[in-house]
Amino acid sequence: MRWPVSTCWPAIPPWTAAWPCWRMPTRWACAHRAGRRRETAGRPRATPSRPSTTPAGCRCRRIRQRHGAWTPMHECRRLAARLLTTSCLLACLAACGTAEVPDHDIHLRLTAAPDLNPDRDGRPSPVIVRIYELAQSDDFCQADFFDLYDNDKRILGKNLLSRSVLAVRPGQRLVLRPSLVPGTRYLAVFVAYRDIYRARWRAVVGLPDSGDIDWVVTLAAGSVAVAERDGKNDLGSWKEGIDVLEQ
Repeated sequence: MRWPVSTCWPAIPPWTAAWPCWRMPTRWACAHRAGRRRETAGRPRATPSRPSTTPAGCRCRRIRQRHGAWTPMHECRRLAARLLTTSCLLACLAACGTAEVPDHDIHLRLTAAPDLNPDRDGRPSPVIVRIYELAQSDDFCQADFFDLYDNDKRILGKNLLSRSVLAVRPGQRLVLRPSLVPGTRYLAVFVAYRDIYRARWRAVVGLPDSGDIDWVVTLAAGSVAVAERDGKNDLGSWKEGIDVLEQ
C-alpha cells in the first residue's frame, strides 16, 4: 500500500502535493507541524511491544527487518568507549608484566672487619650501611657522598625502588635475604665511613638474568666490596635475621 504524498510530507498541504518542488512559506510549515504535534500528543510512544503505525515507523520497521536491529548513536559511542578503556587496561597490564624481576634466591652476607671505621684515636666503631634496590645505577655512581646521605630519595628519583638501613658493628657477620621489588636490576651498597675522603664508600653490582645469588659484602676498615661467595671469603657462619633500622 502506498501512502499519500500529503501524509508522507506533512509539511506540504494536500493541494500542493502535485508540485513537490514548490516551497511553502515558513509560517505555513510551522503551523502545520504544530497542528500535527497537537494531534499526536495523546498517542502512546512506540515501543518494541507496540510498534509505531505511522509511515515513518513502518519505514524504520522495514529497514530493521531488512538490515537487522538498529543501534542508537549514543549506544555505539558508549560501546566504543568501553572497548577503548578495556584495551588501555590490557596494555597497562602487559607493560607491568614485562617489568617483573627474575626469580632469585638472594643471600647477602655482610662481614665487618675488626678494625671497621676507626675514629681519630684508631678505635673501631659501628657504621651505617644502606642497601639500595635500583632500576638504573648511573645516578648512584655519579652522586656525591653528602647528596646521597642527605637527599638520596631526591637524587635517585624513580630509579630508587627500595632502601634498607642497618647498623653494623666491628667484627659482626650478618646475612640478609631481601625480597626484590619488581623492576630491580642493580643492588647498591652505601657505607657512611668516618673518613669519607679516603674511604671507598659505595659499591654497585648488577643482578644476573637467572640463578640464585650468594654474595659477600666485605666491610673493611675504610672500603666496601661485593663479590660472589667462594671458599676464600667463606670464613665462618653468619647470623641470620637482623634488625633493619629503616626502609
